Amino acid sequence: MTIFDSKVLNNFKISIEKGSFISIIGPIGCGKTFLLDEISKNIDNKFILSCVNDKKKFNSSIKEELYNTLYSYGVTNKETKSRIKRVLKQFNIYDYIYTDVKTLSDIDFKRFLLANALVTNPDVLIIDNLFAEFSRSETEEILKYLKKQCAKGMTVLFSTYKLDYCLFSDYVLVMNNYNILFFDKTMEVFKMKK
Repeated sequence: MTIFDSKVLNNFKISIEKGSFISIIGPIGCGKTFLLDEISKNIDNKFILSCVNDKKKFNSSIKEELYNTLYSYGVTNKETKSRIKRVLKQFNIYDYIYTDVKTLSDIDFKRFLLANALVTNPDVLIIDNLFAEFSRSETEEILKYLKKQCAKGMTVLFSTYKLDYCLFSDYVLVMNNYNILFFDKTMEVFKMKK
C-alpha cells in the first residue's frame, strides 16, 4: 500500500510504500527538514520527532507524559502499562519513569521523545536530525529497532548527514540545495558512491 505518492520540490516524484525505511541524506541546510514537512502534510497517523523539540512543552513525569500521549491516541488503560514499560526499557530510561521530563539530560530527553513516539505505534514515524548526540553504537541499535518496526508495517523517514546510517534503510533520498538528486534502493545508492 502506498502512503505517499506525489511530486515534491523540483517536481521529483516520490512514492513511499507502507513499511518502508527511508533515509534522507544531505549536508546541513540542504532542505531535508523542508522536505519532511512537505511529506508529513499529506500523511495521517504520523508522529514527528525533531531535534528542536522543547523540554519546556512537558510539565510532568515521563510516566504521566506517556499516559497523556496514549490517552490522546485513544489507547485503553489495559494496554498502557505494558506499552510504557516496553518502550522505556527499549530506550534505557525505565529507571527515570517518575522523573520530570524537564529535568532530563539532553540525551535522555531524546530517548524520551523516541519512547513517546513509539508508544503510540504510529503508522509513520518521521525523525528529523534526532541522532546527533547519540553514540554511534546507540544510534545503530535504535536504527535496528526501527527496522524491526518497519517489518511490522510502520513506515520510517529519517534525515541524516551520515551516510553509514543509511545502510539500515530500504531507500535513500539524496538532497543538496533544496533539490532531490536521486531516490533509490539503498544498495543502488552505495553502488553509485563507488
